[in-house]
Amino acid sequence: AIVNASGLNLVAKRSSAEKGYTWSSATVTSQDFVFAKGLLRFYAQAPKGNGFWTGLWCLIGKSQSELDVEEGGYVLKSDDPDDVEAVNLHTSGNSQAVKDLGIDLTDGLHLYEAVYQPGKSVSVFIDGQKLATYTSNVPTGASA
Repeated sequence: AIVNASGLNLVAKRSSAEKGYTWSSATVTSQDFVFAKGLLRFYAQAPKGNGFWTGLWCLIGKSQSELDVEEGGYVLKSDDPDDVEAVNLHTSGNSQAVKDLGIDLTDGLHLYEAVYQPGKSVSVFIDGQKLATYTSNVPTGASA
């Protein structure tokens, strides 16, 4: 991971450090952050090529349910994996949405957003395009 004036850069590079893996990168974690309500916004550029699995997940609400704001590297039939995005709210009654966006997510920065209204809804967007809205079993706000 590299931090500079443009932000945090997670860089994938060829490496034989781990047996059976030809690439290495980085992971950022926080044990103290729970998305309580409101808007989560970030810019990201996906890595180019097959075999990468990108993702940004966060925990929401008292139950600390997982919200996948961004997961990449999927293939829909013959679609280019650089165009495919998946989102999911991991609570009962919800399912993963996988869509071909028709844009190359490796071509520059893209704006990812999640809008969380505790107990009501979670909506996920990329570049202003709504990917999914979840209204079933949406967690309530963060614990005190």
